[in-house]
Amino acid sequence: MALLSMARSRLYWKTVGQPEGIKLEQEMDRPFVHWSTIPIKHFQPSLPRLRIPKLEDTINRYLAAQKPLLNEEEDRNSEKTC
Repeated sequence: MALLSMARSRLYWKTVGQPEGIKLEQEMDRPFVHWSTIPIKHFQPSLPRLRIPKLEDTINRYLAAQKPLLNEEEDRNSEKTC
């Protein structure tokens, strides 16, 4: 709650020169600290492209993640399927 009260007390949440830029939580129906009018994909072209991991690496990570959740038989079946 302290963070929220700090956000309400700061005037720069309104953004300089853009009256509709960022709105305080008290001005909205949803519980956000702030709301931006900048579209979500606005900066997408400037982001670096991520590499696609090798399928083998993805399968190994999947098998490692599910190992604690499965019994031995289910684990063997899962490894055989992959």
